[in-house]
Amino acid sequence: GVDPEGSYFPRTVEERPSASPLEANYQANETPQRFDTAVFPSGTNIEAITYEKLGATAQINSPEPFTARYLSFDFPGWVATVDGDPVPITPEDPSGLITFPVPAGSHEIAVRWQSTPTRTLLLGFSLISLAGVLVTLLVLVKTQSSVSGKRLSVNGKPTDHRSRITDYGLLITVAALLIAGKFILDNTESPLRLVAGPDVAHTAVLQGAELRLEG
Repeated sequence: GVDPEGSYFPRTVEERPSASPLEANYQANETPQRFDTAVFPSGTNIEAITYEKLGATAQINSPEPFTARYLSFDFPGWVATVDGDPVPITPEDPSGLITFPVPAGSHEIAVRWQSTPTRTLLLGFSLISLAGVLVTLLVLVKTQSSVSGKRLSVNGKPTDHRSRITDYGLLITVAALLIAGKFILDNTESPLRLVAGPDVAHTAVLQGAELRLEG
């Protein structure tokens, strides 16, 4: 990593990289070409390679089986597929980069980042907690409305107990706005979330192109 302990590396990295083949892509502000075509067998026909935000897909025709190499560290969450079927990922020794087997013939190979079971479980706990808060608020509002709606009498004269539902309504409105605001800010470009980085004359690439210092 960028610290002496190498905190930003997965434990499968036995040797820290001193440079990266992706460095030229970053300096030219191009999409990193993470599929290492240098390991493709001689005579392989590369029909198309499509890079996405968190992964890539390649359509190839190889005359023989080989081990594909994807230039990203094997962190938990990466999944490799051949024709849509998952294949085992083996961290390259000593770099810790993603490698996986590809049979001979015409195939679609892909590497994508997906949620792990642990991340999915934690997300489920978060959603359950949020649902619990909303249910509790609704129960409180209903209870308060029911109690306030009853007319009590003193000496045979009804008393006027107005509902205080507006207090809880304000709380619910604020909570809903906060939740909606988070989803909107996380998925739209705004002054608080800019997709494009600042203009930098020379970017610094760290950790074998896994991190890029913008300024």
